[in-house]
Amino acid sequence: MKRTKLVFAIAFLISTFFMSVGYAAISSIALDIEGTASATVQSGVFITDVTYKSNVGADTVNSMINNFIGSIMNSTVVLGTSNNSSITYEVEVYNNTNDDYAFKSTTFDQNFYDNDGIKFELNGISKNTIVPSKQSKKFTITFSYENGANVSNTLNSYLNFSFGKNHTITYMDIEGTYQTNIANGLKYENEFSPAPDDIEVSMGGNTLTKGTDFTYENGVLTISNVTDNLVITGITNLPQETILADNSNLNYGDLTDYSVDGITGNWRIFYNDGTNIFLIKETCVNVSELDETTKNALAITTSNNNSVTWSTTKLPNDGVYTLDETKASKWGYSTMLDVTNKSYAYRAITKSVDVTNCNIFVNTDLADEAIAAPTIEMWVKSWNKVYPEYKLDTELSAGKTGYAISVNGGTASTTCKLTSTQGWSDKNPLYFDTTADRYWFASSASSNAQLLHMNMTSGTIIGGSATSYKAGLRPVVCLNKDVKGVYDEETKMWHLSK
Repeated sequence: MKRTKLVFAIAFLISTFFMSVGYAAISSIALDIEGTASATVQSGVFITDVTYKSNVGADTVNSMINNFIGSIMNSTVVLGTSNNSSITYEVEVYNNTNDDYAFKSTTFDQNFYDNDGIKFELNGISKNTIVPSKQSKKFTITFSYENGANVSNTLNSYLNFSFGKNHTITYMDIEGTYQTNIANGLKYENEFSPAPDDIEVSMGGNTLTKGTDFTYENGVLTISNVTDNLVITGITNLPQETILADNSNLNYGDLTDYSVDGITGNWRIFYNDGTNIFLIKETCVNVSELDETTKNALAITTSNNNSVTWSTTKLPNDGVYTLDETKASKWGYSTMLDVTNKSYAYRAITKSVDVTNCNIFVNTDLADEAIAAPTIEMWVKSWNKVYPEYKLDTELSAGKTGYAISVNGGTASTTCKLTSTQGWSDKNPLYFDTTADRYWFASSASSNAQLLHMNMTSGTIIGGSATSYKAGLRPVVCLNKDVKGVYDEETKMWHLSK
């Protein structure tokens, strides 16, 4: 077993083995005894008895326990000529303190262990074995040859059975089972599996400083000198919360856990203007989930569960149709549109971007407002962030009736085909809803004041009649500026909170 050599501050003069050097030997190895061993030997944890147990071919006449005092045992061992010769004694110790103590180690000085060819081994006690207050503990010590009977067969030794006050170890937020106590003055070292991201340690109620009082590297915690009870807490480093609108590197198209009661489906990050974050519904709204109040406010009629048209009866010629100029920049619609043009497309736009009509899409814990469909200006800005190699531009028509779109500086047209772009090849769900045939934009085309929509069959942004074409609604919400997000690498989703 391991033998700990003590560092001595005094020199010894040996005349007789015990009478002349006994006190010096005891004083030397008693440096590792806690308490007042030099003043009152029988304090702390001390030996009360040592008895012979058994032997294998040893000389039991000349082998003897010469003396014991405190926790120090002086013995003479004489083994036989056989390689497996051994002799075993039973040691009994008593804890005379008011605290639980724990075993640390067996220490000796080389000057008082005169035969390296004979080793000893303890059974029934090991490092950190507890001896409760006012109780006894028995264990055995067996002496045998280190490498066979080819050396001197006699050992004279002073051994100190070292004990220290017991300290408890409490683990918080750490998986696994690890040692729960440690003797005073020992080094704590443990490898955790699974390993926490980080560790916090307090000793005796005082927080220890990482790097100074302890180290934690590659799952291994080391505390060089334990002097009180330990509390070891595992720390999981969650992804840092990000104020979404300030994150210029935010990945467009990422899923979020945004949800609204009664409206099924996922929402993806659609656009970031540096001040606001906008989400778009991944798939067209199931129109059956809209209440009648919302349908009437938007002036839509249901074609099927994922497409709508605008109702001519809900968009009368004598109606009042205006755009809120204070929100034009935020949502990406132009106030230059001819307000005298009362085409059904224009009327449908005013209903779609009126945020008071779209409260059904707003989770008030996270979002401020919503519109029923993306504007072409916001859609193009989002697209250009993701696919700058296929840059789109919008132009307001000379008659200010709507938009034409160009690709990579080409001729602007109300028919913008995207099938040659990477976005179409990817079938990027941010821009292409493969569950629908078409979806509407809250923007008009330059020709005939038609309403723009995405045709999923042809991969084309094109105009169409708002009152006869059937297409879905993909609402867009604006998150509150204080909303923060934590990205979960496992689910690939942003968890939103305020």
